[in-house]
Amino acid sequence: MLGTSLYLSQAGDTAGDGVANGVRKADASSEIAAAPFSGSPVEERVQDLLVQDRTLRTPQGVSPESMSSDTGTTAPRRSGEGAVPACVLAGTGRTDTVLGHERGEYRGRPAYLLVLPDPADAARVQAYVVDASCADRPEGESTAEVLLSKAYPRS
Repeated sequence: MLGTSLYLSQAGDTAGDGVANGVRKADASSEIAAAPFSGSPVEERVQDLLVQDRTLRTPQGVSPESMSSDTGTTAPRRSGEGAVPACVLAGTGRTDTVLGHERGEYRGRPAYLLVLPDPADAARVQAYVVDASCADRPEGESTAEVLLSKAYPRS
């Protein structure tokens, strides 16, 4: 009897075509994660933004007053036109410094790619692809929808 009820509970989680809902959701998640941002894999765009962030470091001065162990300061990456709209940043639920951003297209929708530090691991970053349509609406009207959130190595 236990074997029959176990089979029924497992079989009951299908969508009528014999495919378990969990399998379909996993396939959809993989498809979304593999979708390109403006024609390039998201991970590739993230790494490009991180490389650009490293090139924005202010070089150490050569005067005697500046001879210290400080290696310079880092300015946040500002790609494209201006800063990230407040509604887009609010969509992430984060308030920390954006390491890099880029406006482009994701799955046929205008979107922003935001790269922020991973709060749990300094060797990683958290990338967000966020719908950009809120930027075209009156300010304060809406918060952007997160289309993808994924952690990547900082490398």
